[in-house]
This record gives sequence, C-alpha cells and structure tokens, in this order.
Amino acid sequence: MQNTTKKMDITFDKNAPSVVINLEDYFNGFKDILSRGGKIRCITEVTLENVIYCKELLNIVSELRHLDDFQGGFAISESEYMTNLIFPKEQLLTRVIHCNEREMVNQTQYMFENLWKKAVPVDRKIKEIEKSSINYETKIISMSDNPLKAEELATYLFQSTELNICTYSEGLKIGYDLFLRWIKDFLEKKKNGTHIGIRILIAISKYNLELVKRYLDLGIEIRHLKESPFISFGITKSDMVATVEDVTENNFANNILYSNDPAYLHNFKSMFDKLWENSKHASEIIKSIEEETEIPFIETIEKSGDTLSLIRDLVASANQEILGIFPTVTSFKKQIENGFFTHMRSISQNKDLSIKFLVTDKIDFQEIKDINKLFKDDLYLLQDNKKEFYTGNVNARPFDFTINQLKNLKIRAIANNDIQSEIGLIIADRSKSIIVEFKNDTSGDSSHSIGLASYSNSIPISNSYAFIFDSLWNQSELYQFLKKIYNRLKIHDKMQREFIDIVAHELRTPVQPMIGLTEYVKNNLENEKQRELLEIVITSAQKLHALAENILTVTKIEGKMFNLSKSTFSLTELILEIIKNFEVILENKIRLDGIQKKKIRFKLVGCEQRYIVVADKLRISQVISNLIDNSVNFIMDTKRGLITVTVEANESNLTVKITDNGEGIHSEILPRLFSKFATRSFYGTGLGLYICRSIINLHGGKIWAENNKDGIGATISFTLPQ
Repeated sequence: MQNTTKKMDITFDKNAPSVVINLEDYFNGFKDILSRGGKIRCITEVTLENVIYCKELLNIVSELRHLDDFQGGFAISESEYMTNLIFPKEQLLTRVIHCNEREMVNQTQYMFENLWKKAVPVDRKIKEIEKSSINYETKIISMSDNPLKAEELATYLFQSTELNICTYSEGLKIGYDLFLRWIKDFLEKKKNGTHIGIRILIAISKYNLELVKRYLDLGIEIRHLKESPFISFGITKSDMVATVEDVTENNFANNILYSNDPAYLHNFKSMFDKLWENSKHASEIIKSIEEETEIPFIETIEKSGDTLSLIRDLVASANQEILGIFPTVTSFKKQIENGFFTHMRSISQNKDLSIKFLVTDKIDFQEIKDINKLFKDDLYLLQDNKKEFYTGNVNARPFDFTINQLKNLKIRAIANNDIQSEIGLIIADRSKSIIVEFKNDTSGDSSHSIGLASYSNSIPISNSYAFIFDSLWNQSELYQFLKKIYNRLKIHDKMQREFIDIVAHELRTPVQPMIGLTEYVKNNLENEKQRELLEIVITSAQKLHALAENILTVTKIEGKMFNLSKSTFSLTELILEIIKNFEVILENKIRLDGIQKKKIRFKLVGCEQRYIVVADKLRISQVISNLIDNSVNFIMDTKRGLITVTVEANESNLTVKITDNGEGIHSEILPRLFSKFATRSFYGTGLGLYICRSIINLHGGKIWAENNKDGIGATISFTLPQ
C-alpha cells in the first residue's frame, strides 16, 4: 500500500471487509492511498453478515463491486502484486505471495479486469440484502411495561454513520447525562473519517446556553430554532425514535415512538432538513444572548388572522415612529374597516409618535366621501393638512391628509403608476417591519384581502425598508413640486409657441408681396444698376421668407403638428430637378459688387438609375435643397467648387451623399451639427439641419455628417427606407 501512487485493484472474500474497517493498518493504508490521489477498486462478496462493513468500506475505496461466492484474494498496484489463499478473521495476513515481475503483474491485472466485468455494483446488492432481511416495524415502546435502558436506546441512535436530533432543553440535558460516552465514541469515528457526525436543532436561550456550549466543545453541530419543537426526535439512516409526550428533567419519557420504516425515516429526515435549512448558526445566537440583544429573524405568516394580530402588536410596540404604505385606496379602506386607525389612536395617546402613511394610489373627492363614511363617528374624519374637513363640496384636489384627533399623523397620496404595487408595509421605530400582500377581494370580509406576510425584527432590513419609504415620501413632494412647475412651463411654452407662430405668420404675410412686386419692378427696369439693387432686395426678402418658413416648421415639429404627406416618386428625378434649379440660380447670382460669380460644378453618381421611394416629396426636396445650399454657402467665391451627389442602394435603404470641397465642418460644431441654432457662420440661423434631421427621422431614416478624409470639404449623408 505504501508503494501505491496511482491505483490499487484488490479482491477479497466476505471476511475481509470487517478486517479492513476494524484494523488500523488496513484502514489507514486505504485512506493514505486516496489522500495521495490514488484510486482503489475493490471486489468482494456482500452478505447479510458483512453488509454494515461494506457500507463503511464505501467511504475508503473509490469503487466497490459484489461477486457471488468469491474466495481468496489478491491486490495489484502499478508495479507489483500480492495474493493470499484466505483472509483470516479480524487479524492481519501472516503469509502472502508477493511478486514484482512485470509479466505476472500484467497477467494478474488481466484476471482482475475480467472479474470486474462480471461483478455487480455493490449498491444494488446491499438493497437486495436489506430488502430481504429487514423486518420494518413501527411501534410504541412503553417504559412502564418494559423499562428502556440507555444501552438499548443507544443501539438505535449510535449504530449508524450519522445522527440528527431535534429536541428541547430537557431532552438536551438528559441526552448529555445518559449518552455522553456513546457520543464521544461516535465523534471519535468522525475524526477517523468513517462517520458523518451529529447535528442538533434546539431553541437556544440563556437557560440552556452553557449546556449548548458543552455540546459545541465536543464537536457537534448545533443550530437555533425560533421555537421549541412539539416533539423531540432523533433519526439515523436506518432508525428513528421520538418522544410522544413532554420530557422533564426527572422523567425521560414513558412512551417512545420507534420506527425503521423508510416512509417514517424519509418524512422525519425531510422535516429535519427543512428546519435545519431555515435555522441559524449557534454562534450567532450565543453572541446575541451574551450581548443581551434581540435575536434577528424573518418569519413568513400565511394566516390573515395572525397577520392582523401581528400588525396590531407591531404598531403597539412603537415608541418613536410608525411608517406605513397602503398600495391602493381599497387596502386603505380595509384597514379603516378593521379598526386599524381606532387602534392607532388608542396606542398613540400617551406616546409622542410620528406617524406617516403613504397611499400609492389616487384619492379623489368621491373616495374621500366614501372613506369618511367608513369612520364610526365624526371624530374620525379625513382632512387635509390645512385642517379642512372633506365631507362634501371641495374645489381643490388635496394631497396631504390627516385624521381628526390623531395627533402627528400624516397621510399622503401618490397617484403615480411607476410606483404602484400590491404590497403593503409597516415599520416600527425602524427596527421591526412587516410586508403584507394585499389581494383584490370583493367578498366583504376584510381578512380575505390579506395574503402572505413577512415579519422581521432585523434592524438592517427594517432600516432598508424605511429608506425606501423616505425616498417615496420625498419623491411625492418633489413630484407635486415638479408637477406645478411642469404646468407653468406648459403654459409658458404654449404662449411662446403662439407668439412665434404669430410672428412667423406676420413675417410671411408682407414678405411674399415684397418679393413679387420687387421682381415685377426689376423686370421692367432698363437701368442695370437699379436692377442690381433690386436683386439685393429680392435676395434679402427671400432670406427673410426662408427664416419665417423655418421658424414655422420648427414650431410644428416641436408642437407634434408636423405631418407628412407621402406619395410615390422617383428620388433621382427629384435630385436632377433640384440641381438644375441650383444651376440656374448660381448662373444668375451676382456678388454684391456685381463683378464675380461663384463657379460651382455638380457631379452626379448613381443617378442614372430611377430609384422609387414612398415619401413626402415636398419635405425630401426641402432636405436635399437645404443640404446643397449649405455646400454652396461653404465654398469660397474664389474657389472652383465641386458638389458631388451620390445615390446608393441596398436591400432596405437608399443612401444620398452630398459631398463638397468647401471649408468643412468646424470641430466644435460637428457633435451638435443637427441641433437648433448650431452655426458658426453668417449664412443662416442654424435651423436648417435641425429641420432636415426631423424630416428624415419622421421618414424612418438616418442623417449624419463628416469631414472628408483628404481634409477638404465635408459630406452629409441621409438614408430613406426603400
């Protein structure tokens, strides 16, 4: 065994399992191989007589299999083997054959592999033996008929590899007095690795604290139950015992329930595991008891009657503050019917309590009338924070309430769908809290509206809930404040839009005839100088007209009144038409000195194909014209300008790119280019690109801009769904 590093395959007869388990040399040798990372495969014959040892053998081998009528034994490691004719009972081997010759080792390994294939998993054989040999029984053992000795009870509790106990103080003390030597022996086997250990559930208190510490010092796991169990029981893998009556310090038990029936074992083990999972570690409870602080816990309450009683007790325990949330007006009314506020009045009379309740629902005037009818006398009337009673006619919607003759009480309503819930909350002194599920119930019985509840005396938990309450309370104040400001802003915004609309219309009205009449006069003049001056007037009037139109368009966009009138048309034909108009305009455009014209050439890419779109033709024309006009304006008069219009198509979109060789886009303007009033030039107001973006967005497209990679000019692109 000491030479084995990777694996040992071993076979032995039915006598061997007890020898391996009970003799230290074998037991520790097997454990050492596993601890070094080695693996042990074992074949033996499992019988009724050795089944308990085979179970323990499973803890010190990697795999165990059963083979009927197996005799003798041998073991093989990586480089050697040994064999014996028969395993002597409960003693070490005295005569063996040993060999490290490679061919003999390989031959023995081949023999083992054949036996391994024929052998069956040991679990299956153990189940067969136990099923055929165990006589399941459940019985009451009466101490008066046949007094039960500690030794007999110990055979039930300490013969297995694990023991779980749920008991109370008296049972814990009697167990210590009667079974200490068996407990120590059991725990010694745990140290050797053959036993799992002992777990105890008990309600720890200052009265049994020292006894609990003694058990902990022995190496036993203990957890705290909030309440003492209704019976005391112990359960192993094969047996269970339980007291069926109270146990006292002087009287162990007159009657004991015993069973080895798997159904009983499963039920009691499941119950123990659930209690263990929901229990607290003993160290935490001991610390709370020694520091004289309350033991924190969370409890789930299913019965509505218990929840109502707990709420009343919680409210009555408060000395400084009560905070609460009612999720709906209906839940608020239910508490009035339950007498909650009558109870609140009685407990607050001799206390300086601050009481705040939030109703996360709308309370309108009709609700106020209905609520006041629920109070049993005129002393309990809902009123606003100005002490005005709401019993009938009201002209303003209240926000804060209180109840007559309930001092320091504030009730606040929040009509906000974002924080609507079905959960109620009560917090006392920020140290205890209960969350309650409120259900919609129309039966008339107020208790039916209460569902599951969760109660806790944890200060961190209650503080967290109080923080949530404070946030909602403060949010409600901010909400009302912002609502007032919002209403004022709406009025101001409406006045501003109306003013802009009026100004835009007033600008548009005189500008149109100014342009028309000036053009008429210009066309009838022969004096070239006068014609040039009138051209300046026309250009300025057109700019004023464009400004008025832009202001009107922006007003409609922001007022959600900007509607599209879509039709089917050729985008490329529209682009060609717009470029022709620009070519005519540029041909006739004269600088103010009347000497030099701006020379710009247009280049079309991809416009030979007729691309059809469904869009607002007038608005798309406005976008293209605006973008080309921007390019024209940013090309210097002294430079030969080039504006390239490119149309590209893919499966879903058409992309239009307008590229120029002008000044480019300033780095400061580029991030906010499509915002209102984004401009560094004297060419416009900065509304044009904002309008373009709005039009393209309404069509479901995108628009963007970038400076050209060669550092000359810029490109603005937009897409339209195809």
